[in-house]
Amino acid sequence: MTRVGAAKNGKKLLLSRSHSKGKSLLQFASKSQDKPRDGMQSRRRGPSYNFQSENANVQKLLDQFDTFREKYRQKKKIESVALKDFCILFQPLLCNGVKSIDGDIPGVKNGQCFNSRVELYLVAAHHRLESGIDYLPAIRSPAMIDGEFVSIAVSVVLSGEKDDIDEGDTIHYCGEGGVGRRVDGVRSTEITEDQKLVGGNLALKNSAELGRSVRVVRKHKDSFLRSKFFYSYDGTQNGGEVLETP
Repeated sequence: MTRVGAAKNGKKLLLSRSHSKGKSLLQFASKSQDKPRDGMQSRRRGPSYNFQSENANVQKLLDQFDTFREKYRQKKKIESVALKDFCILFQPLLCNGVKSIDGDIPGVKNGQCFNSRVELYLVAAHHRLESGIDYLPAIRSPAMIDGEFVSIAVSVVLSGEKDDIDEGDTIHYCGEGGVGRRVDGVRSTEITEDQKLVGGNLALKNSAELGRSVRVVRKHKDSFLRSKFFYSYDGTQNGGEVLETP
């Protein structure tokens, strides 16, 4: 990966060529205590992995959903279906609401772990089940650029893809999109194209330029889990310089 530094409007703009065509990167400064765990160890092999919340409301929510989810598993229904029904039936338990929120998550401390992205959704740590960037649209955003409200990113999930580089104190996060599939008859071919500066990518760029903090969630391997992965909430990180593919 090569980088070129250049002055632009008094700020240093770093240009980066990533491993794949069309990828754009955004860099965030991370706190030293939030470095990724060594060796992506299993949660059952290290006491640092804490799946219990110190907040009674958050723990009650997770426990109730765990019981509810098991019934759906027995019926071979996917977890997102259980989530949809759960949010309808147990809405009063959703202590942080059903919309994306900015800043730290009430009742969730740095280092707390979750079994799935559905659990991240329940506590409002990351409100998009598939996208790696959660954001507030301009209509709900408190941030402005040139006198106009703009969308801002509130959290990112580091999925371990090859273009995401997690150095602990610095995160090089690859934006969304750029990879898709083209179907020609019965054949399906992966295609790569330039990422578009829309949606989560635009929101993340706005947050970086404004120096706003963004929540970081890290994905970890765990051979003991049904899904083989779990997620740790590692708090908010300050937005840094924008890295773009030339």
